[in-house]
Amino acid sequence: MNKFIVRNINNTPAKRLNKKNTNKYYFDVYDSNVKKIVERIYAQTKQEADEKRVRCINKINTNIYTVINAVLSDAAQIEENIQIAKRDKNIIKENTLRDSKFAWDIIKNIKHNGVTLKDYPVKNISVEFLTSLEKKFLTTLSLRQNKSSWSKLGSILNVAAQENMGVQMYITKKVSRNEFNSAYKRRIKKVPDILKTDNPKETIDLINKVLDCAKLQKNNFYFVTLRTLLETNQRISRIIPIEKNDFSTKINGFVIDKSIDVKTNVVEYLPRVYETDFANKGFANVVFVSEEYTKIFLDWLQEIKEWHNPRDLFLPAANGNYSWYHIILQNIKDLFKQSGWNGNISTHDFRSLGAKFRKYLDLDSTSLAHLDHSSKHMTVLYERGNNWKDVKSLTAASNKIGKFYKN
Repeated sequence: MNKFIVRNINNTPAKRLNKKNTNKYYFDVYDSNVKKIVERIYAQTKQEADEKRVRCINKINTNIYTVINAVLSDAAQIEENIQIAKRDKNIIKENTLRDSKFAWDIIKNIKHNGVTLKDYPVKNISVEFLTSLEKKFLTTLSLRQNKSSWSKLGSILNVAAQENMGVQMYITKKVSRNEFNSAYKRRIKKVPDILKTDNPKETIDLINKVLDCAKLQKNNFYFVTLRTLLETNQRISRIIPIEKNDFSTKINGFVIDKSIDVKTNVVEYLPRVYETDFANKGFANVVFVSEEYTKIFLDWLQEIKEWHNPRDLFLPAANGNYSWYHIILQNIKDLFKQSGWNGNISTHDFRSLGAKFRKYLDLDSTSLAHLDHSSKHMTVLYERGNNWKDVKSLTAASNKIGKFYKN
């Protein structure tokens, strides 16, 4: 229910008429939240009053009331409607819309100067106000939340400026973010627990134990899932919707042309869609695996041959539909625990493992394409922790020096 109510048209008392009678009729806009009249609108004729009242009602119904008395939540609603329209036109994804809503939700109830942000009058927002608010963000939000919510606040205020609500365009850009930027650069990047080792042997031994445990399950679903994550190093959202014919035994590779929203299980095709017969299209969208994996793939197809699988999925759920991410993750966590592992594990850790292991084996020139990163900088970020390659090279250098001394 909208908090604004447009009241009926009334005649202005004679003693309050101005000399030109331009205020002969009026109506009020009432805010049911704060229980007061927020605007009184006048007109010279009944027809003019009717037209103004209809325009006002339309503004309220489309969440763009009011220019004069708008609060941040009014502007946020308009901005959200814009994002929803982008989602409906496939300009942004559903998860992008969710993240956008979350960025506003975590700050809208923050109180500043005694008023929550959602109820703060837009026309009272200034650089001084935002500078003070920025300090509050530093002490109440994580660095990641701070970054996304400040960006969201900027988008909302830009919409407010476009709607003539009384605030400058790009006003958040005028606020110094030096303290935040410095803290963000110094932040400690999370290193997956399975990579917190000085050499790959401990990690590989652990993973092989997990694979052995997976083979003891009633079927090879999680063994194949883990091998797929380990060899492709792809996001789980791109593994779940893979179909049987997305794999080529000739070149040992998958066509990755689909992605699934892990919260809704809705599948979408990626921008570059190719025929899955691998004919005449080069290697775009193809992720290569080992010849050993191809044998596992073929054995797995035989194992699921009699399964209910109307979609011809590579990793179908028991009901023949797409598998759910949270079920896959929980079972992988359980397998690591059964293998004696007490650390945390996520499916995304296998992407970092892929980057780091390739670096160790002097294969890092292939990492960017294999992990489908947009830049080399992103791949470097995935080579988390004390780099195994650095330890290897430093040990080799020390060995060269050490051999000159007597034992």
